[in-house]
Amino acid sequence: MASTLLSTQVTSDGTAVSDAATDFGKITALNIQCKFTAGSGGTSFKVYLQTRVDGSNWYDIACFAYTNADAVQYQSVNAQAAVLTPVALTDGALADNTAVSGFIGDALRVKHVTTGTYTGAAVVVAVDAKN
Repeated sequence: MASTLLSTQVTSDGTAVSDAATDFGKITALNIQCKFTAGSGGTSFKVYLQTRVDGSNWYDIACFAYTNADAVQYQSVNAQAAVLTPVALTDGALADNTAVSGFIGDALRVKHVTTGTYTGAAVVVAVDAKN
């Protein structure tokens, strides 16, 4: 099931989170596309796709990092991948342009962190959830 989790203008410095999306059913894999239109100004922009497994705590499963150039990036996360070594769970701290497979919980959301003030910038995060 394809869905847009976030489509917004990027203006002020700071951190924001989207509403939780819970209408996917049992997700076994995610294809994620993140499109950033840089506009002008700003220093850095990071997008974290997050999930929860306990109903309340959010953890990063993908991170997209941008600066001052337009870009469309893609990542995938596989919930059925074996996790043989414990992975530290992070909230807004996953390494730039990485993803963590092995778990996808009951909901998804997007956290984005803006450093500096962008003018005319925008971001769209879309996912294709596989059941």
